[in-house]
Amino acid sequence: MDNKQKDGIYNARELGAPKTVILGLQHMFAMFGSTVLVPILTGLSVSTTLLFAGLGTLIFHFITKRKVPAFLGSSFAFLGGYMAIAPLLQDANGNFTVSNPALPYACAGVAVAGLVYLILALFIKIFSASKVMRFFPPIVTGPIIIAIGLTLSQSAVNSCSTNWWIALVAIVVVIVCNIFGKGMIKIIPILIGVVASYVVAAVTGNVDFSGVKEAAWVGVPIVTICRKSYISGRPECGKAHKSAAVKNPDTVHKNQPQPVESPLAKPDKEQDGASQVKAVRRRELIIEFPDKYKHMIRSTVIVPGFTIGNYNTIYSAIMKSENTLELNNNIVKAFGTELTGKIYKQIKNVYRVYMHDEYGVDV
Repeated sequence: MDNKQKDGIYNARELGAPKTVILGLQHMFAMFGSTVLVPILTGLSVSTTLLFAGLGTLIFHFITKRKVPAFLGSSFAFLGGYMAIAPLLQDANGNFTVSNPALPYACAGVAVAGLVYLILALFIKIFSASKVMRFFPPIVTGPIIIAIGLTLSQSAVNSCSTNWWIALVAIVVVIVCNIFGKGMIKIIPILIGVVASYVVAAVTGNVDFSGVKEAAWVGVPIVTICRKSYISGRPECGKAHKSAAVKNPDTVHKNQPQPVESPLAKPDKEQDGASQVKAVRRRELIIEFPDKYKHMIRSTVIVPGFTIGNYNTIYSAIMKSENTLELNNNIVKAFGTELTGKIYKQIKNVYRVYMHDEYGVDV
């Protein structure tokens, strides 16, 4: 065994492009689950988390000169801090799905932790990695990793409980490849486990591709819009529909009564196209939920015991939702998982018609 094999490889480019790509894919799949799970458990935005994970990964590769085929995702190490400072709150059905108002303070703590990373990097630069790592032996880092795993155990069980046999397929494949595999098979057990379990799930009809079919090929940036609440009468501001493009802002609400004039500024002639679209939508989208869609919802959603308040909740969910995924999430928060499947199927087409006719966007 030469020194290179004994000490390890510190530049992945020595392995060649094919192996580097495969190792990078494995690390991406291994980290992607945590990157999505952490914002779900903390109430952060999944899309924002993915965006900054991607930007952080690009910066990391630029600094390291592409020596490490790694994907920088969310860290479970901060979950304890999030849960202590800003735990998720219960919705009307008792489910912990509502973001805590103290969430920005927890995020500030994470930002400060990032500064500690920079200080530690400076120490490594000055004193070398070997000297700094003396303060972090396995007896220190091991219990921390175990504690993180125990914290996430319930979430893992809940995820596996949706389809235990698919989960077992993934676990068995990973264990077999790790123990009996040779060469690259032994190095990429996670990637093989992900691919094998996904193929089995797809073949057995356990993968829903409807979200992929419904997704737009190209999305527009996030735009802030305000609408007049049909419940409180006050303007409600949210994000515009990211998964679709504004077709023609001049035709928005062409069949609707004159909307209430927004206190927000009208578009400046010198603004660029995106800014004008934003300003036009701000001014024109402050209206009540149209009666014709209320009638469509009431004739479509047939649930025993449903009250006017329940239908008002559906109207509110439709107005606040940016796309079908967010609509589904808002319905879950309002009615729980048992009724969501039935309600979502009944209102999905109405929601698409509403978004197309009222805002000129396809979702």
